[in-house]
Amino acid sequence: MLSAAKVTFIGDAKTAMLMSLNVDKFNVLANGGDAATYTAYVEDINHNIVPDATVSWRTTMNKLSSGTSKTNSSGKATVKLSGNSVGTVTVTATINNSSMSKSGVKFINVIEDTWYVKSGSSTYTSSAIKGYPDLGFVVASPTTGPTYLEWSPTGTSKVTTPVTLIDDAGQQYTVNLKGNRTSDCSTRPLNAAVGCSSSAGYKAQFTWNINDNKSIPPGHYTGLIHFYGKDWHTAWAFEYRLTMDLTIN
Repeated sequence: MLSAAKVTFIGDAKTAMLMSLNVDKFNVLANGGDAATYTAYVEDINHNIVPDATVSWRTTMNKLSSGTSKTNSSGKATVKLSGNSVGTVTVTATINNSSMSKSGVKFINVIEDTWYVKSGSSTYTSSAIKGYPDLGFVVASPTTGPTYLEWSPTGTSKVTTPVTLIDDAGQQYTVNLKGNRTSDCSTRPLNAAVGCSSSAGYKAQFTWNINDNKSIPPGHYTGLIHFYGKDWHTAWAFEYRLTMDLTIN
């Protein structure tokens, strides 16, 4: 029995149009190193994939890795956006008379998050800071712990922060935590700055254990873990405001 050979139609660049425009994340650190990647998908008028077609890009803020990029064999063209300006950005892709825009990506210099703790032990790991070869974390009021960077300490950092009982007259207690900086290379104290050759960046990590906090009675508490990612070589710093939502049964 004879079988027909598979026929592949090559898209016509003259009738190419954008079918979709996507981005890999909506929150980007405004440090010039972190980046959002935009992907445009292109087909021709007959819905054939169009390889090697030129897509033009423009942005309302910060810097694109290129003003144009070519589609690959799957009809996809990509570009990266990074920068130091803070705000919400719109990126537009264009080919021939076809354009699409993607809005909503935010460049930020403060990360706010919540750590819900409802068990005897729990670990929080922050989002990564990329683009800096040597970076660590330091705490700020009301949190206590390391306030300056060290190059290559070992072990863990002692970190404390006040928490307030929600369903009482605002009584405060001090939570004891362990703080670390993690990377693909190692886990070190929070304020370690020694570099890692990986491009995955550095993360802050906090560990809660009820055995370190036996003086805190049962209840529902909230408190702020306030810290910064800090570059070893410059004055650059990135703020984290982590709300700890703690329930002790």
